Amino acid sequence: MTKQPTIARDIMATKLVTLTPEMDVFDAIDRLLKHQISGAPVVDRAGNFLGVFSESCSISLLVAAAYDSAPTNQIGPFVDREVATVSPD
Repeated sequence: MTKQPTIARDIMATKLVTLTPEMDVFDAIDRLLKHQISGAPVVDRAGNFLGVFSESCSISLLVAAAYDSAPTNQIGPFVDREVATVSPD
C-alpha cells in the first residue's frame, strides 16, 4: 500500500488569528502575545490576504517610532507583503 504524500491542507491551521492593516500596533502586538504566536496574516475587510505582521515587523515599527517619529500607529505600512505562500493542495 502506497502512502499518499503530505500536503499543506493536512498540516495547516484552520482557525487563524488575523489582523487588519488599520489595527493599532499595540493591539496587534498584544494579540500576538496573547495567542503566543510570532506572526499573523493581515487581511482586508473582504478577508483578502495582504501579508504578515510579525515580531520582526513589530520591532521595525517600534524602532521607527522611537527614532523617526513614525507617522502612524497603524500596522499597515509595516506589514511584510513579500510572503511566500502555498495553496492547500
